[in-house]
Amino acid sequence: MRPCRFRYWLAALLCLFGSAATSQDLSRWGDLEGFLVQSLAPGQQSAAFAWLTDSDDPSQMREAIGVVYPVIVGAAGNTGIVVGHFTRIEAGFVRDRIITNLFGYDPRDVRFYPDRILITTTVLGPNDPRCCPTVAQVWSISRTTWNAEHAR
Repeated sequence: MRPCRFRYWLAALLCLFGSAATSQDLSRWGDLEGFLVQSLAPGQQSAAFAWLTDSDDPSQMREAIGVVYPVIVGAAGNTGIVVGHFTRIEAGFVRDRIITNLFGYDPRDVRFYPDRILITTTVLGPNDPRCCPTVAQVWSISRTTWNAEHAR
């Protein structure tokens, strides 16, 4: 890959990941990225992460979705995605499930229901270049299978 093209991809990734990581105020969580990487992608480098809880009030939080985008070494800036469900216990949060089949960037708008969890990500549209997804996709995560499916 030519250096100019690599810089283009890197700039596009930084734009995408910068918005995902900075759209949340995560300062009160300490080393949240380290916790998520250890829980979801141990030994891997994280390009970005997200932490989406069921409440804005820390005393009311009972569950959360954690997302890590691990760097794929040697893949010119590409990343994977690993998603987990976390439950609060007395000492803090623990990962209790891995969520499969969820894709996209900038996870947001999570809604927790008794039978499912809804979450929105940004995915590639039919005419989008691979660098620049633009379509909001709502996913439904079954609390039985912990598999994500298109909600609409």
